[in-house]
Amino acid sequence: MFFPAPDLASVLPGLARHKSIWHYTSAEAALSIIETKRVRLGQVEMLNDSGELNHGLSLIRARLEDARFTLDHWDEVDGVVSSATDEDLGQLYVACASSLPSSLSQYRSYGPYALGIDPEVHLQLTGTAHSSDPFADFVTPGDELTNATLTYGWRRVLYSSDDKNQLVSNLLESLSQQMRDAPHRNPADADDTGEDEMVASYFAVSCVVAAAAFLKHEAFAEEAEVRLLAVCDLMNPAVGFRAGRLGLTPFIEVEAKYADNTQPVSILSSVRLGPLTGDSEAAMSGLRMALRKFAPGVTAVGADIAYR
Repeated sequence: MFFPAPDLASVLPGLARHKSIWHYTSAEAALSIIETKRVRLGQVEMLNDSGELNHGLSLIRARLEDARFTLDHWDEVDGVVSSATDEDLGQLYVACASSLPSSLSQYRSYGPYALGIDPEVHLQLTGTAHSSDPFADFVTPGDELTNATLTYGWRRVLYSSDDKNQLVSNLLESLSQQMRDAPHRNPADADDTGEDEMVASYFAVSCVVAAAAFLKHEAFAEEAEVRLLAVCDLMNPAVGFRAGRLGLTPFIEVEAKYADNTQPVSILSSVRLGPLTGDSEAAMSGLRMALRKFAPGVTAVGADIAYR
């Protein structure tokens, strides 16, 4: 049976409403972002902690079981949710940041540099064609569209039970509603090749995984995390791979959208140098010089907290 996937933006948390958000990272990664003016997004199933995605998927599964006798088209929604742990979802990518400008725990966990990013800046995939609408719907993956990418803005991660339950309920109801309103519920109207059903089912599963990526255990609430979600076909030439702790990991890079006849602009608003165990004055001097060379106008700010 064919059914259309829900609009992805409608099943995600609200946009981050902050003047700046903060990406905590190492000196090496900070230099790369400052110099290239790009932010890297990793494949959604390869987050730093693989248990993160499982937490969200478990909540969705539990909520679905609670709605077994009340949710329309429960069996079909169950099929979508069950597939979320089996599908190869190479098209979903995320980047992580925080709404907190100076978090000691995140300095300790991720590195002494906090890169301030304006969440309102429109982004584009580095080196390929891009969508002008940062909140567009999914596109159909295919050879003719492998250069397409869609970003959904920086959105807040949910920690409280009430917030997570509300998002999951909205997700399940959205899936149920789409199935209820599907124009091809009559098999006679369906695409004979089955391609429509396959693509729609794939996107519906993607919605479940995308929503799960924004649900975290309340123990991590002090991180005040926000995430950028992007959709990019795996066959897009801009998708690269790196060797890391989790083996071979696909990634994409995004940059601030700029006119074709202008130079790339920095996505950064400022950079905070956190507490160090070494020579902080030398580190600050080096940061200022790097910003002056690669990102004029971006300010350097010293740490306002002690490491110990």
